[in-house]
Amino acid sequence: MNVYWYAPFDNAGEVALSAEVSRSDGIDLSVQSISERFGRQLDPLPSGDFTLIRNLPPPAIERRSRNNPGDRAWTALERSAKRRRIVRRNGFDLLHLHTFNPLTDWIAIERLQRFTPTIIQSVHNVRPHESSYPKRLETMLLRRGYAACTAIVVAHADLRDLLVNEMDVPSQRVHIIPLVTMPVRAANFRERSQSDQINFLFFGTLRKTKGVTTLIEAIRALASDERLARRIRFTIAGRGDSELEQLVATSARDLNNLSAEIGYITAERRQQLYDAADCVLLPYTSISAQSGVLQDAYSQRLPVIASDVGPIGQTVKADGSGWVIPPSDPAALEQAIVAAASSSENRRSAGEQGANIAERRSPSVIADQLIALYEEVHAGRH
Repeated sequence: MNVYWYAPFDNAGEVALSAEVSRSDGIDLSVQSISERFGRQLDPLPSGDFTLIRNLPPPAIERRSRNNPGDRAWTALERSAKRRRIVRRNGFDLLHLHTFNPLTDWIAIERLQRFTPTIIQSVHNVRPHESSYPKRLETMLLRRGYAACTAIVVAHADLRDLLVNEMDVPSQRVHIIPLVTMPVRAANFRERSQSDQINFLFFGTLRKTKGVTTLIEAIRALASDERLARRIRFTIAGRGDSELEQLVATSARDLNNLSAEIGYITAERRQQLYDAADCVLLPYTSISAQSGVLQDAYSQRLPVIASDVGPIGQTVKADGSGWVIPPSDPAALEQAIVAAASSSENRRSAGEQGANIAERRSPSVIADQLIALYEEVHAGRH
């Protein structure tokens, strides 16, 4: 089976997963991804039995240092055109699109059907983090794009329910395959320091829906207690909304218990941040996706504090991997932080629960699930 992946994120999970899928005797895999990051050309991957096509433009903010709707739309159109040319030329048996762009894919997927009618779409966000349209129009366009797909892959039952109930996708076309997790850290890697400081990490894109302002309020409240401020430390690392970047930077200058790293975080620095962390913070106010940072926490054997919204709160409660709090509640977040800081045994136990889940979501395990889906869908089409 000649399979095409549209995978512009070029993240470690997709790379590891593509290598595993390509090991199947029945799969000839081609992966289209971005050509550069922050002005640096990306090299071909040294391993894996698949064809890597690096010709997609990077995100608009990396090319022009801007993230306005016009720049995002232009990048989306360029990517869609390059994807269409590859698909038209190669006669693939099956397309797997690893991200859905609401600016273009509501019509672009229909056009891809002319060349390859079997299309699998991974949906991470049933609705985009930042809407470009009024909700009614957005719903209409999303429904049209999702309807053009042969099958849709989501990471959680809550996302399947959103697709079925809000987007009118037939339930039999939606398949649940968890997000892949990277290799799990050794059980003893946390034995590193005699310090009694407890470090909490917020990592990722700074968006209003991620509860950054709620977190800042909780950090300020803890900073007012000198004893807790010395013992409980915070790091916020990432980039995103300019107002939130300014809020985080200003707060870090004002508060002795907060450090900020605003900007692009390299893979090496990202690992250092996880190495220094004792708990990961996910104080979302709303989300219609599963969290990649949650999967990272699991593979790092780290517990989490998460809001009870979307799939995230349900997942953490079901997995026993941390503390779940109401969204947009600084006092509840503060209490959960103090509770987590007060018990190394509870942190260790929650981290182990997450690691146990991660072991069952390795690239090889998820690759087997994807290949089975490819065979099922392809056979159904023929």
